Amino acid sequence: MTEVLLNPNKVTEWSNQDGILNFRERIYVGEVGVIRQKLIETLHSSQLGGHSRYQASYARAKALFYWMKKEFQELVRQCDVCKRCRDDHIPYSGLLQPLPEPKYSWSHVSLDFIEGLPK
Repeated sequence: MTEVLLNPNKVTEWSNQDGILNFRERIYVGEVGVIRQKLIETLHSSQLGGHSRYQASYARAKALFYWMKKEFQELVRQCDVCKRCRDDHIPYSGLLQPLPEPKYSWSHVSLDFIEGLPK
């Protein structure tokens, strides 16, 4: 990074545009944890972010900034709003598909299992 700041004309994956350090055309946010945390919270919790899950939030942020994959995973995992509202704790039902018509009697047997009936 120091080399980029000292030699801005050298072509690398790093660039310095108007005093903003970029890596592969994405803004590099330094090691300052407070700035990183605020950016992640803003991208995840703002109207634009809408408390999206990790994949959507990270994809949006990745287009703009360089650094944040693990920190983004951790913030989304700890987000109170997401914990209360997410639906991944509810198991998904299997897909309903028609059974093929049997050619002979008793050539196919199927069972339905019902769980959670009251005692």
